[in-house]
Amino acid sequence: MRLHFGAVPESPDFHPQEEGWTPLREPSATIFVWIASGVGVAIGLLIAVLWASTVAGGEILSINFQGDFPALSIAIAIAKVLGAIALLIVVHELLHAAIFPGWWLSRRTIIGMWLSKGLFYAHFDGPMSRNRCLLVLVTPFLVLTIGLWLVELIFHTGWGLLPGWSVLNAMLAGGDILATGMILWQIPARAEVRNQGWRTWWRAAAGMS
Repeated sequence: MRLHFGAVPESPDFHPQEEGWTPLREPSATIFVWIASGVGVAIGLLIAVLWASTVAGGEILSINFQGDFPALSIAIAIAKVLGAIALLIVVHELLHAAIFPGWWLSRRTIIGMWLSKGLFYAHFDGPMSRNRCLLVLVTPFLVLTIGLWLVELIFHTGWGLLPGWSVLNAMLAGGDILATGMILWQIPARAEVRNQGWRTWWRAAAGMS
C-alpha cells in the first residue's frame, strides 16, 4: 500500500483508448464533489432519522458544555469531534482498500488525499470486475453506517459515538453512493473496470467475477 498526496495518479502503462476501453460518463472531480455532497447530506439525514426512530431515543449527538471553563470544554469537544472525523476517514478508506485485489498488501493499492478538491480516496492501480468495484464502493457504508446501527439495535451498547459515526459516515459516503449508481446504470455485470487518474473506464470481459 502506498500513500499519495494530490490528484488520483495516472497509470503510465494503461492506454484505455488504444485497448478497447469505454469511458464512464461522469462529471469532473469538482462537479462530482458538489453532487456527492448533496447526496451525502440527504443520506445522512435519512440515517439520522433511522437512528432517532429506532435506537437513539431521538438524540443523535449530545455535547455537554457545563463547568467552570466553558471555553475549554468547547475546545475539548471540538478536538474530540475532529479526532473522531479523522479516525473515521482513515477507517473508511482502509475498508475500501480491504476489498481491492491483494488487500492492503498490494503495491497497486493507493490511499490518497486530494485536499484542493476536498477528497480522500482509495485507488487501485489495476483492473477489477465491475461487481468487485461495487463491493469496494459500498463496504464502508455497510460496515460503518448500517453495521454500527445494527450493533446498537441488537446489543444496546449505549455508546454515544456510534450514532454520530454512523450518520457522519453516511455523509462521507455520498460519493460512493453516487459512483455506485453511475456504474450500475452504465456498466454491464460481466465487465471489468479500471481508473486512469480520475476517469473511470470499462470493457466487457467474459469470465470476470
